[in-house]
Parts: sequence; C-alpha cells; structure tokens
Amino acid sequence: MITVAEMLQLHIFDGYEILAGADGLGRNVSCVDYLEVPTSDYCVTSDIFLFSTTYTLQEYIGNFDALIEGYNAQGSSGLGVKLGWFLSDIPPKALQTANRLAFPIVKLPMNISYVSITREVMAKILKGEKKTAQGVTTESLFERALFDDNAEEALEELERFGWMKARPVRIAYTRTVDCRDDGPGRLFETTIHMHKDDEIIAVLPVPLEKTGNDHLHDAPVGVSRNRPMRFLRNSFHEARRCFQLARGLGHRHGTFTAEDMGLLLTLTENGVDESLKEATNRVLAPLLAATEKSGVDLIHTLRTWLACDRSIEETSDTLFIHRNTLRYRLKGIDQIVPLSTDNIFMLRLALLLDSTYRNQS
Repeated sequence: MITVAEMLQLHIFDGYEILAGADGLGRNVSCVDYLEVPTSDYCVTSDIFLFSTTYTLQEYIGNFDALIEGYNAQGSSGLGVKLGWFLSDIPPKALQTANRLAFPIVKLPMNISYVSITREVMAKILKGEKKTAQGVTTESLFERALFDDNAEEALEELERFGWMKARPVRIAYTRTVDCRDDGPGRLFETTIHMHKDDEIIAVLPVPLEKTGNDHLHDAPVGVSRNRPMRFLRNSFHEARRCFQLARGLGHRHGTFTAEDMGLLLTLTENGVDESLKEATNRVLAPLLAATEKSGVDLIHTLRTWLACDRSIEETSDTLFIHRNTLRYRLKGIDQIVPLSTDNIFMLRLALLLDSTYRNQS
C-alpha cells in the first residue's frame, strides 16, 4: 500500500496538478480503477484511487459534488481526471466539497495512458508490500537515513519506495515531554511519522500548510526549510533547532518554520559566543538570585508570561496559579528587571539565548 502523495511521485505523473483536496494526500492507495459508470453508488471499495477521462462525467456536471461525497463515503483514495477533451474544468462546488473532505482531485497529464498507470502504480504497491513483508518499512529506512552511519544506503533504498533524492521535503520535530499526558498524537497528516526515544519526527510534503499540529495538543513544532531528500539530516537538525528556539521563547504550541525563525537561527548557529553569553547572564543574574532566595522560579514565570503575549489569564492558567499570585510575581520581577515596553525585547532575547546555550551545552 502507498499514499496518494507517493503515487504522484511516479514519473508517469510528471506535470500533474492538485485541483482540490490537498490535505488528503496522505490517503492510502491499495489499487486503481477506471470510472465507466460515474454514479455515486458505483462499486468503489476502500483505498481505491479512481481515474477518468471525464467522458462519462459530463452528464453529471450538475451533481459532481454529490459524486465526490459518494466516492469519499465509500472510502475512495481520490480522483484523477483528464481535462480538455470532454470537460474543461471541475465545477467550483465540487472542488469546495473535495477540499472540505480532504478528497484529492488530481488533473492528469494528457499524454498519460491507463496501461502505464496500472503497470507503474501496481508495481509500486506490490514492491512496497514485498518490502514490508520482509520487515523493511519506509519509516525504518528514514530512521536509518537520519541516525545511522549507513545513511547513503538508506537513501538509496528509499528511492525504491519513490522517495527520490531530489524530491523536496520538510522535516517536522517535537518532543513527547512537551505534549500533554493524553499522548502526543501525530505530526500533521503525514504517513511518515517516527518516534525515537522522546522525539517525534515527521517527513512533510511541500508546500506546507501551517494547519497541521491539531493533534499535538500543547507542543511546539519546529519545521525545516524545503530541501531535497539528500539533505535529510540537515533538515532534521534545522527542525530541531527551530523547536528549541520556540521552546526557549516559552511557546507551548504552534508551528515554527525555519523561514519564521531565520534571524534567530542565524544569530545562534555558530555555537556559544562568550560575549553574548556574558551579556545574557548579566541580564538574567538578578532574577536567578531572586529565584534562589524566594524558591519561586521567576525565570519560568517571565518566560511563560511573554509566551502568552503578557496575558494574565492565559499565563495563570498555564502556570496553574491564581491571577493575583501571578500579578504579585510580575510586580516583583518588575522591581528587579523593568518590564517596560523598551526592555521587553531585551528580556525576550536574553531568555532565548539562555535557552540556546543550555541546549548547546
């Protein structure tokens, strides 16, 4: 079994276009079929990807959205269409339905033949099933590519699964200790999803829709830049650094891409700068001394308050303390390091650099 995204990486689909339902590219494909009778009760089984020249779909142009609803309800993986011969486009209402259902509709290259689709797609599916039966999975190969000495060998094996070295991907990263007790869930809607110790790693298709970590509860996610597969390890390290920077700023949730964190990545990429480290310590030293004296972690309080956009309500809920208690702590912090608007930026930067240095050490 493969995914729609993996199927579309086959060379025969070069030039394809996703018309709708891009969020469903992680759907499984176990077989392909060709529409002869385009009614919604057409015999469709789960995980079958449908193809059509749209010849028979012409009569149902007014009910195209209902067809999509029906195919989706029967478990179809998606629909590939050739536009231009019989239909020039798909009705907007049908595209809206496909987007809502995350049901992929793919515009096919006009020169693609059904014989080549059947041969290439089924060969890929069967090869993947054979590999899986032998105990080799895509996830295990990605783990080897990221963490083992024989990374190049693993990348060669991944090409047999359709993950070509030139294929652009992003890496997403978080840690289970940053998730709630009810479990970390999955990183985005992706089929390549790995756990290593307390780390959660996902391989993401591109372009990235920043809507994906709904299942992660309260966990920040770092996401690398778009790079070819051959630079997988670079992407992994970049995603992990984005996560560390986001956590260093106190964020408990959200998606933080390398593009978003570009300036901070550049500022912290060359290891520990002693002069910056000393300046950071000078800013935070009074708070550390007050923390030791009072037994209350004022650094954590300040970091959380800033991450919550200085919201008393959200910060107190996050810290599980009464709002008046938080106000009292902030008043104490303000007497040590002014919380004026001009000083907030310096405090954010000091907290970020402090977190970065701790991670590097």
